[in-house]
Amino acid sequence: MNEVLIIYSSKTGNTKKVAEAIKEVNPYATILPTNLVNEKIINESSHIIMGYWIDKGMPDKNAMDIIEKIHNKKVGIFFTLGAYSDSDHAKKAEEKSIILFNKNNNEVLKTFKCQGKIDPELTLMFENLPADHPHAMNEERRKRHLDAKSHPDENDLKMAREVFKDFGDR
Repeated sequence: MNEVLIIYSSKTGNTKKVAEAIKEVNPYATILPTNLVNEKIINESSHIIMGYWIDKGMPDKNAMDIIEKIHNKKVGIFFTLGAYSDSDHAKKAEEKSIILFNKNNNEVLKTFKCQGKIDPELTLMFENLPADHPHAMNEERRKRHLDAKSHPDENDLKMAREVFKDFGDR
């Protein structure tokens, strides 16, 4: 078994919840939020599972700062986002994430994405946009925001555990 490091960036607790579920199936892994990670810790790990929330189609800023420091590792990626996990937005965010890790000569072994609760301040911002704004709240967006409130749910966590259960064995 190789040394596995689980790093996460979480704004509303969604990504932390998924990271903790992944830790359950990797009991010898070290789990840390991005603010406690440095290059020494990264360099001591052969396998890194990196989790973050999606901000405008990309990993959030705290995650980006860490991703830039990860080189020549076997990597697992997971993220949460307000969009549905099978949406084009989620698929594009996954593709962009893989490109970010690959550019530093990492090998992406596994990926997982799931919907997560949307920051209430963001929902309020959308609700206050003029009706003709491209991101204004409409019925479809309102439904997605309501659906997101129940995620990550137990099924999401079960799937995350399944994806990463043998991560350090590769």
